Amino acid sequence: MLVSDVHFLGQPLPPLNISASELTTTSVTLTWSHGNTERVQSYIIQCRRKYSPDNYTDMVDVLTNQYTLSALRPDTMYEIRIVAINGFGQSQPSVTVDFITLTKSGTLLKLIISQNTEDR
Repeated sequence: MLVSDVHFLGQPLPPLNISASELTTTSVTLTWSHGNTERVQSYIIQCRRKYSPDNYTDMVDVLTNQYTLSALRPDTMYEIRIVAINGFGQSQPSVTVDFITLTKSGTLLKLIISQNTEDR
């Protein structure tokens, strides 16, 4: 058993079924399912540029299971993950979801939306 597989009583599980839609040059709308029997107080959306050696940045703490992430760079590949929070602590990060913002001209050169389990 790996440490990442440990789930403490009351601690939330990671969100499920994350999707990226409504892509623009500087934003993306994220949605996900609750995936918990435990009460969740909020979610933290973590983001970084794909293939970056940088750590994930906590972008926002939200109360719902949908959010439009903005202030992104055009024509850039990102990876996001989401963490659930409750009074007992936080979940492990969700699987990552990759997406590419539109170019400055508003076209999409390529669209890659995938869920990776090895990056958790």
